[in-house]
Amino acid sequence: MVEDVTAAQLVERLESHLAPASLAALRACERLCRGRGASLYLVGGAVRDLLLGRETIDLDLAVEADVAPIAQALAAQTEGRAVVHQRFGTASVRGAGFRLDLARTRRESYAQPGALPSVALATIVEDMARRDFTINAIAVDALTGVILDPFDGREGPQRVVDFQHASAKALGFLVRALAAALERFLESHAHRLQPLLQSGRSYWEIW
Repeated sequence: MVEDVTAAQLVERLESHLAPASLAALRACERLCRGRGASLYLVGGAVRDLLLGRETIDLDLAVEADVAPIAQALAAQTEGRAVVHQRFGTASVRGAGFRLDLARTRRESYAQPGALPSVALATIVEDMARRDFTINAIAVDALTGVILDPFDGREGPQRVVDFQHASAKALGFLVRALAAALERFLESHAHRLQPLLQSGRSYWEIW
């Protein structure tokens, strides 16, 4: 089972793991989003790595709003540089000693296998539903500290999973594929299925 931690413990762990420049940039982003009435979430690998107790945390953030003005304002405040990809609703802000990756919460659709996605604004839960594994479909509300885990990504194993991937093997958690991601597995998925390709045997639950 993934370590059971409270929201307060997770936030404390985040603050202790981040370099001062990264924490300051995150706090500035939180203030910008709060002032604009936009919800801000720590998502994906960032939350997974916190739950796994890893020391290095990449700041992957999801915003229920257009990220371009937020990224540009953040770059101005931190003397950093914003790079915006308007088509995909993403942006990154780099400065002295930090990098924040921002993405608008979204739904994705594909015109054909292997095509670039078309994106539309969605809620945080809809955004998490498009992710690959349940362990990556957990979010932490950066403004309130509330943990969102609608697909039970922290649940313990129901069957043995034998991955060579060190963290998965050590914890022995059951990695479950989200049904919304299944079609993408069949389209363009080599990077998503790397743990499977490295494993001798695997067991899956499909939502």
